[in-house]
Amino acid sequence: MITLNTKLLSPFLRPGDYTLVAPRVRLVHQQLLARKCKGNDLLGWLDLPVCQSNTEIEKIRTAAGHLAAKAPYLVIVGIGGSYLGGCSAIEFLQPEWQPPKGRPAILFFGHHLSSAYSAELLNFLQDQDYCVCVISKSGSTVETGIAFRLLRQQMAKKYSAKEMRDRVLIITEPGVGSLRRFAETERYPHLLDHPKDVGGRFSVLSTVGLLPMAVSGIDIHEVLQGATAMRSLCMKQPDVEENIGLHYAASRYLLYRKGRFVENLSLFDSSLQMIGEWWRQLFGESEGKNGKGIFPSTTMMTTDLHSMGQYLQQGRRILFETFLRVQNQPDRLVVEKSQKDADKLNYLAGNRMDRINRTAWEATALAHHEGGVPNMTVAVKQRSPACLGRLFYLFEFSVAISGLLLRVNPFDQPGVQEYKNNMFAMLGDPQYAHLKAQVKKKLKKLHG
Repeated sequence: MITLNTKLLSPFLRPGDYTLVAPRVRLVHQQLLARKCKGNDLLGWLDLPVCQSNTEIEKIRTAAGHLAAKAPYLVIVGIGGSYLGGCSAIEFLQPEWQPPKGRPAILFFGHHLSSAYSAELLNFLQDQDYCVCVISKSGSTVETGIAFRLLRQQMAKKYSAKEMRDRVLIITEPGVGSLRRFAETERYPHLLDHPKDVGGRFSVLSTVGLLPMAVSGIDIHEVLQGATAMRSLCMKQPDVEENIGLHYAASRYLLYRKGRFVENLSLFDSSLQMIGEWWRQLFGESEGKNGKGIFPSTTMMTTDLHSMGQYLQQGRRILFETFLRVQNQPDRLVVEKSQKDADKLNYLAGNRMDRINRTAWEATALAHHEGGVPNMTVAVKQRSPACLGRLFYLFEFSVAISGLLLRVNPFDQPGVQEYKNNMFAMLGDPQYAHLKAQVKKKLKKLHG
């Protein structure tokens, strides 16, 4: 249901390259499966497709049913891995302008600090009936915290205290995190766990991603079945070129060693745009450490052939390309013949839109290859929950292997804390008061 075509990596990569790197890939593979690799305290994602009990799934479905029945709008509050997975799943499987009948429209908040967006969303919600789902592993993320506080301020004017709490679902890590303490202190009744041994960007197949999917009507059982099938292949097949997860990771690693430091994920279907955003966080945050890592970028095709196409074709040869496309589209839109042919497009008459899009991909892949850009294609059979689950697991598994090949910990993100230290100190967080003078001094030098 998902295939990887690497033919256009030749002659940039040769069969002997894979032979040379295969022992290292197999070693890393074994270390990951044995849980004896860097970051082995955050490997819960490896087994998410198979370890979630029927009881846990039923909890998710019950919570989703409650939110769906309560109001026509659901606001998901979160950033990074707390929103990208669910958002990308909904976009991939459903038309963005029309939620399924009987399901709430899902809005997103707290994924940036734009004051204009925040004001406009709150202004819209003022006259709407809505529920809120707050997702934060630690509970201390400032974007999420601010958005949730703003929503509570508004909800307190619309609903009684009891009714407001009944309209809020909180997903956070068990233990003593700030959001967990808040939920328990304020007696919010609807609380689900973010698994402790799963990092945010690897959490799409946990409650974090499954809850928004279930609210929108996506069959989460099928998503997990697809992920289970991909997990079985990635875990059990030791051959680098037969195991799609190892093959993709090894190809990226070999290209990196040959000076290709940027991977451009070219998306040939608009339903893949948010999956591209999810992929970008997953790979960038997992690999970019210790002065190493492939820089992940995305382009939406064919749109970006009219903006980035020139650079991709003839710019610096520091990048390689991975095309992501959907093979079988259910729609059968056909370009009809025009009697006058005033637009000179009758040569396309009789062609389906999906064939034209496929031809655009083939033409682009060939042109970029001939222009010196090695490229490969990941093809998803169709837009279905099972295919989505396979795709999520494939990328998670591949980036784990890729990071370990680079000898970095793919499961932490120490660099993310650096900007937070500066921001919290400047905004007056008491825990960062010791840094305030130092940060102000640096800023004064920066601004002259």
